Amino acid sequence: SIALILAAELIPEYTDKNGDKRKWEIVEDVVPSQFDTSKLKPCSCLKSSDKKGYIDGPEMRKRAVKFMGNLGLSDGKRMLDEQNKIPTEFRDFYILLPGTVLCGSDSVLRVPCLVWRGGRWVLSFYWLDDDFGGRARFACSE
Repeated sequence: SIALILAAELIPEYTDKNGDKRKWEIVEDVVPSQFDTSKLKPCSCLKSSDKKGYIDGPEMRKRAVKFMGNLGLSDGKRMLDEQNKIPTEFRDFYILLPGTVLCGSDSVLRVPCLVWRGGRWVLSFYWLDDDFGGRARFACSE
């Protein structure tokens, strides 16, 4: 997996029942994208036809591919390294990185996201089974 090579330090660890340290499993991953961090635009994962105001994880991941916002954990590492270049218009949202799907020790599938917290961008992991609504954004290239 690319994330295991380029962003291994961002993959959470847990201690198994034998006391051994293990990393979450990478279930799916994408090749890093080519983009200029300063030119990324927030693109909603919702369409006007989404009457509930949210979509489920599998639909969000399909739309990421369609909207060219299918970034993964390796892209997120780059964005964190260049976080002073992330446009300020993203700060009201969380940035989805749905190209990487991870599974923790609890067998729950998660996608990485960047969240503006405490005056800086931090990495978080959202359950893929959650609903993704108005604050979720893809980072799309111009």
